[in-house]
Amino acid sequence: MRIPSSSELLEVWEAGLDRQPVERGGMILAAACPEIQPSKLAKMSIGERDSRLLTLREMVFGPIMNCLIACPECEEPLEMSIKIEDIRVEPKEVQEALHETQSLIQEGYAILYHLPNSLDLLAVAGAKDAEGGRDALIESCIEEASFEGSKVALNQVPLEVLNSLANRMVELEPQADIFFDLSCPSCGHQWRSVFDVLSFFWREIGAWARRTLWEIHALASAYGWSESEILALSPRRRQMYLEMNG
Repeated sequence: MRIPSSSELLEVWEAGLDRQPVERGGMILAAACPEIQPSKLAKMSIGERDSRLLTLREMVFGPIMNCLIACPECEEPLEMSIKIEDIRVEPKEVQEALHETQSLIQEGYAILYHLPNSLDLLAVAGAKDAEGGRDALIESCIEEASFEGSKVALNQVPLEVLNSLANRMVELEPQADIFFDLSCPSCGHQWRSVFDVLSFFWREIGAWARRTLWEIHALASAYGWSESEILALSPRRRQMYLEMNG
């Protein structure tokens, strides 16, 4: 994995503006991991994808993530700083094994499945609600279902078996299920907030991109330099030129 150049990161941000969030994750990693085929990145489990995104985020912006969260009850903003090392989770099983087809046997049912990946998330992107999306995602990950050796349709699999499957997926990839238990100091409301590294990283990239484009505009207007010439400068030197021109 490498840090994408400023030009590459701007291209990823621009191209990702009209894409679905899950596609943006693949685009970010494709720029950072040119040695991995995009098709392989798309089949990478969400836990591994998020782990790589955390590593890349630390390489690009540093080890601390500053968040601003609004209380769902009184809308009071809460500030919190997250150390990437504190939310990095090691998988419970050997990472290579998580790429293979997994199996769950319960009450005579045998379920062959794979862990959710970006292709599965894209397939259920149109779900109307969270519950429907969860059910559709589980179905997308199931490769085969059988009962006492005979194949069965997914609608014949009991709900308790599907729930066990969902829990097993979370156990295998805790990195894909990061959350914080929060309490509002103003109203005392307590709630659980899910942390999505892809969404957070993408917002940071967007803020950086807009700031960088403003710097390019200001320096090009002042000195007549091209975008590539300006991006070739280090951020510190760009800032010094901006201060001298301001």
